[in-house]
Amino acid sequence: MTLQPALVNEAAILDGPTVARAVGTIIRAADSRPEEAAPRRRLCSSPSAIRRLHRLEKEIGTSVELYVKRDESLRPLFGNKLRYIEYVLGAYDLLGADCIIHCGGLCSNYLMQLALVGAECKIPMHLIYAAPRPDVLQGNPLLAALFGADIRYRTGSNSRLKAELAEEIAREGRRPLVIDAPFTNHSAILGYMRAWSELKMQVAQNEAAMPDHIMMCSAGNSYLGMRIGADLDGADIGVIAISPIRFADAGLSELAPDRKAFLRKKIDEFSSFIGKPISVRSIDVDESFVGPDYGIPSLEGIAAARLLARTEGLLLDPIYSGKAMAGLLAYVRSGEFSAGTRVMFIHSGGLGNVFTFHDAFGEPPDRD
Repeated sequence: MTLQPALVNEAAILDGPTVARAVGTIIRAADSRPEEAAPRRRLCSSPSAIRRLHRLEKEIGTSVELYVKRDESLRPLFGNKLRYIEYVLGAYDLLGADCIIHCGGLCSNYLMQLALVGAECKIPMHLIYAAPRPDVLQGNPLLAALFGADIRYRTGSNSRLKAELAEEIAREGRRPLVIDAPFTNHSAILGYMRAWSELKMQVAQNEAAMPDHIMMCSAGNSYLGMRIGADLDGADIGVIAISPIRFADAGLSELAPDRKAFLRKKIDEFSSFIGKPISVRSIDVDESFVGPDYGIPSLEGIAAARLLARTEGLLLDPIYSGKAMAGLLAYVRSGEFSAGTRVMFIHSGGLGNVFTFHDAFGEPPDRD
């Protein structure tokens, strides 16, 4: 991608606001949808496959039609974060960065996938796990280390840890791109606006029927991408996010009083970013299936993961996709969806967490 001098900020640190300004300038100048106009480095083997979950329907005795869009099959070991990373790398190329910084928890699929992309694309990845170093490396942290990322274990707020590391790296003469707000939100929204367009194309090509409802694991960003994409097209479709974390536990109370207000703020920020007004018909994020806490398996999530593995050969992780499937199953069993309703589950990936939390699965329950 040819750099446009007017957009190349001379700051040594490319933080979230700096990246958002540069990418937003390109989007606002283009005569196309935001997800098409934004700089992007293609990584996905898209579209991700869609199939009906016939055996699951039979097992739970429902006349609701259940489908899965397999974003965990975008590429091996990846998942929904790959859709975000495409736009992060687009900004990386645009702005002439020479490394990337991000921070997350030990369960983070994002950090592992960044490490994998870094190894493949020869991009130095500086990753912070906001936790003490575990005694035994397993799951996503193990994979991130194997892929050669520069990994640190620290305690503190994610934004502060990233800012401190960025300053340290910049003093060495490097030009880090920091994955942080607001661009981290925008890249995720763009990624799932693209996923919506992809689904619409698959329907038009008779590869799938348009669902009445989409259910996904999201605390907000990927959900907003799907919701905004559908609303921009005037689609009469429900989109429901099953959140893996409670808003009260997310450390965001200084930004907004509750999740709906917080997501409304994100919509306003994204609207300014793309230079177009956006309104969504509803915000449906359900925190009922978090279980004990973020990053801790729930009994319902484990049961859902076992059920999908046994009936459909699909592996869900107990921290994200397993909890989202537990939510879908509860909605179906409670009669939330009428007979014949088509419900599509977005499989977000998370294979590494299956092995991290192997003890939570234990022995399968006895079955007659």
